[in-house]
Amino acid sequence: MTMFLTITLLLSGCSDDEKYQEPAEKNNYTNTGLPVVYINTHSGEEVANKDVYEGATIEICDGNSKYNLNLQNIQIHGRGNSSWYTFIKKRSYTIKLDSKQGILGMPKDKKWCLIANYRDKTMLRNSVAWWLSAKLDIHNWTPRYRFVELVLNGTHRGTYQLVEQVKINDDRININEMSKYDTSPDKISGGYIIELDRGTNEDQWEWIMPNMHGDVHKLSIKEPKIDDGNESQFKYIYSYLMNIDRLFGENKIAEVMENYIDMESWAAQWLIFEISGTPEPNGPNSWYTYKDINNDKWYCGPVWDFDYKSFIPSTSNKWINRNVIYMPEMLKYEPFRETLKEVWSRIKPMLPELIAFIEQEGRLIELSEKLNWEIHNKNLIEDNRTENGDEFVSPQAARIMMIDYLKAKWEFIDNNLENI
Repeated sequence: MTMFLTITLLLSGCSDDEKYQEPAEKNNYTNTGLPVVYINTHSGEEVANKDVYEGATIEICDGNSKYNLNLQNIQIHGRGNSSWYTFIKKRSYTIKLDSKQGILGMPKDKKWCLIANYRDKTMLRNSVAWWLSAKLDIHNWTPRYRFVELVLNGTHRGTYQLVEQVKINDDRININEMSKYDTSPDKISGGYIIELDRGTNEDQWEWIMPNMHGDVHKLSIKEPKIDDGNESQFKYIYSYLMNIDRLFGENKIAEVMENYIDMESWAAQWLIFEISGTPEPNGPNSWYTYKDINNDKWYCGPVWDFDYKSFIPSTSNKWINRNVIYMPEMLKYEPFRETLKEVWSRIKPMLPELIAFIEQEGRLIELSEKLNWEIHNKNLIEDNRTENGDEFVSPQAARIMMIDYLKAKWEFIDNNLENI
């Protein structure tokens, strides 16, 4: 995934360009084996807002020169809802480049995420879910990522995941991308990215779905955003989704499942969330779906956000998300139950390879995470973060706990899916 940095990099930086500007002082984080991302805000101040971009420079240094990057004009803002205000000592960020760039071998785009994984002692909770999704190859797209070191305004912030942002794109969610002028019947039906989320986003059209189960469930239209779409498009997708909600509420399960639900992608997404044991679909949510043009089906994907209350040993022998969203109704429909079993039959043989992946990724980040927890372990203890149950053990011990959890969860699902 990444290459070790060269002695040349340690001595002189990652570019020979005559316009090269020496970034923040390079310390021992430059020889962990991970690429280093240097971001300096133009103001020199902390990134203080999660809704408004501010100007910055970025330099990415990797051992392979073809993956190096040096841009003087990018934009950055914070990301997350409750996490932005809670985990102020290690925050996540969204960056927007001034033109599409491939980063560290990933396909070109302007928008990227820097995920902090602040409360994840394994640092692999998201990685495991994305690995399963990519292996299944049922969802339209699974986010690609690279582990990196982040140096922001000259301060080493620790280990991050540089991740593709969820958006419509040929190399991301590959569905039709509308303009605000697409209002005719042959164009207005897609594409839309729809997120189940508790938060309020000023740039997204959102409303409460009355017949969904669980905590307060808002559907947000992630794309098109309010500034990029128009009233007709939002009324169309609102009507489409509220009709599905009505049919579930009226117990017209066969009608809605046959005509509107893509059962395979919903089954795959539910199983991945269930394997992780996260209650995220109940709240705060982060459950992504989409609808494409000239297609009445509602699809699930991509999977996202697994750092919260996940892979906990005490949840390895129970269903966590059986009674959320529309699952109580879906599980009454025998073809969906059969789809769940079929998807599980594809997941079941993956466990040995998944364990090998966890061990491999652990070796990849071992030097980096040592520095990361030297910075943040005290913060984690002071914040009293105990959602995952492994916050106060070593990363290696946390990954062993994760593997033991997965073995138990595999057995539970295999023994109980027949009669769910």
